[in-house]
Amino acid sequence: MELAELRKLVAEVQQRRMEPDAIEVKTAHKGTPKVYDSLSSFANRSGGGVILLGLDEAQDFKIVGVGDLQRAQADVSSWARDEMEPPAFDDRRSSFQVTFHNHMLMNPDAIAWLGQFAAKPLNDRQRLALVYLRQHQVISNAAYRRLNRVDPMIAGHELRGLVEADLAEQQGVGRWTSYRLEVSPELSGAAKPRTAKDRVVAYVREHGSITNAQCRELLEVEEYQAYYMLKKLCDGGMLQPAGKGKGRKYVLR
Repeated sequence: MELAELRKLVAEVQQRRMEPDAIEVKTAHKGTPKVYDSLSSFANRSGGGVILLGLDEAQDFKIVGVGDLQRAQADVSSWARDEMEPPAFDDRRSSFQVTFHNHMLMNPDAIAWLGQFAAKPLNDRQRLALVYLRQHQVISNAAYRRLNRVDPMIAGHELRGLVEADLAEQQGVGRWTSYRLEVSPELSGAAKPRTAKDRVVAYVREHGSITNAQCRELLEVEEYQAYYMLKKLCDGGMLQPAGKGKGRKYVLR
């Protein structure tokens, strides 16, 4: 983004006193803010989005600056690199197709789901593979190697560890071996969503829809705060409005 575009975007946010579509504002003068949710939402949204660091929403989007710009760049780049699933390459004779799985594997919902298996003897690579299985239902040795950047021997050993922990089932033998998720991909009753966004999405999954009034009751917030939350979930590609006026409700996209 060019400097002129950035200035125009900041001016627009300050004039509206709210975040436009596909824009997330974060303060960063006291350290790099956590942007996992924003990265996840924008990765799932057509056209992506922009995270603006250095504006304070509580002060009508006043410019407060970024405390350590280089550190902020390194942190955000690291989160995007380490938490997002790498691209998959499908080689052809005269070309190749690249598939970018545009979602973050380790989002708050996935972390809450993983919490159900805290007692299992898993390492971080196996936990990441387990979340991959939750998304794709099946994983191969090659996919595990690409995901965790390990050699075939380590991949095979750690995949068999998931089988021994009763979390995955081996299918096939030799070069056709794959592993399928053996547990439910849904959150159990014991694993509760932790963020306000997660609570709203969990409510919609359970009840089919949510209204502004129901959102206010669920989060114990004012009407404008509920509206803002529902708008952000719609902008992030998680919900979509249905109906108009007082009959409007929000359903999963």
